Amino acid sequence: MTVPPANDSPDRVDAGARLGVDEFLARFQKVPVEEVPHRCPPEPLVSVIMPTYNHARFVAQALDSILAQQVDFPFEICVGEDDSRDGTREICLDYARRFPERIRLFLVPRANNLAIGGIPTGRFNLVNLLFRARGRYLAWCEGDDYWTEPTKLARQVEFLERTPGCALTFHDAEVLYEEGAGWVRKHGYADFPWCRMDPARRDYSARELIESPLCPTASVVLRRPADWRFPLWFFHVPSGDIPIEVMATGAAQVHNFGERWAAYRKHKGGISAQHRGTMIHVGRIMTYLGLLAELDGAQLAPLTAVIEKHARELPSTFAPYAPAVWDSLVAAARQRLDRAAAADAAAPALRRALAGLEARRTDPAPAAAPVRPPKCSSSRTAPARSTGRTSGSRGCCRRCARAASRPAC
Repeated sequence: MTVPPANDSPDRVDAGARLGVDEFLARFQKVPVEEVPHRCPPEPLVSVIMPTYNHARFVAQALDSILAQQVDFPFEICVGEDDSRDGTREICLDYARRFPERIRLFLVPRANNLAIGGIPTGRFNLVNLLFRARGRYLAWCEGDDYWTEPTKLARQVEFLERTPGCALTFHDAEVLYEEGAGWVRKHGYADFPWCRMDPARRDYSARELIESPLCPTASVVLRRPADWRFPLWFFHVPSGDIPIEVMATGAAQVHNFGERWAAYRKHKGGISAQHRGTMIHVGRIMTYLGLLAELDGAQLAPLTAVIEKHARELPSTFAPYAPAVWDSLVAAARQRLDRAAAADAAAPALRRALAGLEARRTDPAPAAAPVRPPKCSSSRTAPARSTGRTSGSRGCCRRCARAASRPAC
């Protein structure tokens, strides 16, 4: 299979094309990732995913908090070190040497980094870890966060083991703000105005997971899908946690433990600090259009509501940062709407939202390539008189320039 080597889009793409591990590596891996030798169990019950980049100040605390977990089952910590420049890699190598029965360390060359909207991201690192993980369950803890409760992993896994109808568990987290040389605890994640988590409420539906952010990333433990495949659009949207949580959950239930069992840092070096302005709203709209296809048209009403919300946040005119992916997702959504049930009240609302978004774009949607006339064979190459057209760098003959119905040659 021949695929482009990077995530730069050609003029037309199939944003819904789904990539397995082989397709992912063929498309995005420029330099092989090195896995440091280890003695982790071959069949762990849980894989803890830890992507890290320039987290030298934090990563030791993050790793210590996972190593301190009190469990009676085998688990592995899959650390993806994204070629940091501040000593993070050296710290991770030291931990991998000291805890080879727990830590699988992947050294990711910076050449594999994927930029989204021109901003370097950890998307390659994250997806590589997801493909490499072997556990039945996946837990998250990024290198600048940490866990605060040594029994949290055991409790979340025990609940999933006895509750087959639940696909994902989470809990609240302390939010730490960097102030001067220290960190200040100001509130919980549930206290963010955009978060609909109720610490006193335990069970949520898949619909509610779509409608509003619920889960601090460091709180999530979910069932690993049997066959990870990631749609191409996933490599062009700013946030990876939202689509992963929704795709992994499907129509299953979500459970909240309510307690603050993790710490979530807010600092200027964090990836969320880059999620600002038009890009985040365009990215969210592409995310939810993509999820419409991934969920096979289910959850149309909440997906439409979130798309409408982010459309209202956009300026009066905007240009998608990934126009080919945007166009592919909009076209796929319109095709799906044509098949939507007549009784589905959300379908007309989404059609209106898409029409409004397209009317506000400042970059034109791709058109069919123009049919150019045969190359001029005239020997008269004196510059043409002005015809209101822009000719090339070499002079165009007068005969061609007079042909008002076609471009100058």
